[in-house]
Amino acid sequence: MKSLHRVPLCMVVLILSVLAVNIASAQTGTVMIVADHRDPSSIPSSSEIFTNAYKEISKVFSRKGLRTLPASEVASARRLGAKIERNLGLAVEAARNSRGRVSTVLGVKIFITMHRGAKSNSFKVWIDGEARDVTFGKVKAKHEQRSKKRHTVEKSCGRDCMLERAIEAVKPTATKFATKMVGLLGK
Repeated sequence: MKSLHRVPLCMVVLILSVLAVNIASAQTGTVMIVADHRDPSSIPSSSEIFTNAYKEISKVFSRKGLRTLPASEVASARRLGAKIERNLGLAVEAARNSRGRVSTVLGVKIFITMHRGAKSNSFKVWIDGEARDVTFGKVKAKHEQRSKKRHTVEKSCGRDCMLERAIEAVKPTATKFATKMVGLLGK
């Protein structure tokens, strides 16, 4: 028996390509980044330091085809406020209840350790992170990145000066951290 409807080949190719794009976008998903703003160091404004780290992490993730969202842009996470910074399980629940397609939650902690000396002060930047799958809540990847060099600042360097130096120091550390995390996530 002959088929009554013949579909042109170009139409079949178009339908298959649309399906492939939809499947690919569903697989990549979105990564929601949650920051723990508890900063034990004497450097002020850890939120500014995190904002710059977030920009660097986002650049690396977007180059690998992953979309990133700060927790402040997800309505269900915003309602929970600072609670999700300290509890990644709550962040996963908030991502699960969000309207967007969040597939992974990345919890990021930034530590700046200060070392006071006689002539100068120095500090090191540490970024610690854990990625969790939204569907199952299981840990996908963990990584800790420390800045290789110790950043020295003169004794006369005030709070604003320290903040500028910390922002400069966090950028390369955040880039290395994001590159490693993307590799661990399999992208």
